[in-house]
Amino acid sequence: MPAKPPVVDATFEQKMNAYNCPRLLLYSKASQTMHTTLFGGISRHTWNPATGTFAENPKVGDKTASVYLDGMQWSDQISTISKVMAAGNEKTIERVQPGSLPAFLGAEGVFIPLPDVVRARAGSAILDLDALPRGKTLAGYIYGGIRAYPYQFPYNKGAAPYNSGAAPSKPSDMILKVFVDVGR
Repeated sequence: MPAKPPVVDATFEQKMNAYNCPRLLLYSKASQTMHTTLFGGISRHTWNPATGTFAENPKVGDKTASVYLDGMQWSDQISTISKVMAAGNEKTIERVQPGSLPAFLGAEGVFIPLPDVVRARAGSAILDLDALPRGKTLAGYIYGGIRAYPYQFPYNKGAAPYNSGAAPSKPSDMILKVFVDVGR
């Protein structure tokens, strides 16, 4: 872990999964990079894989209108923010993983790392990316939080969204395995 204090990257604007959601924290001493993977939750933007761009979620109406969207949509997408801290090469990037969660969940959920996965610093929640074996490794689980149903029948992204604050939801009854795939 770097000995110097963290610095805010004023050139970076996080697009995805800004509301409290499960976070997988990985640090690579070799590349001096901190990776923060965010699972679902609520997001101001959506990733469009067809165009490779972020799209701002629409803001429509107000709380008194028959259609009201506040731009903060439930997300089933997984994003990773990587902060390179190597001197002279400092940068922050955000990318969206190709797969998505099996439902609109994550808000208020937690990532529970397996106790035997090596930490970047003893007693921390940050996993040591360099210590993971090549290939796919079970790193932990996502548990709890809210499962939302933000779209009307037939309950998929092609249907009309429910008004903000009116989407049906319930406590998540899912436990998800989280794997890290190291492809050195």
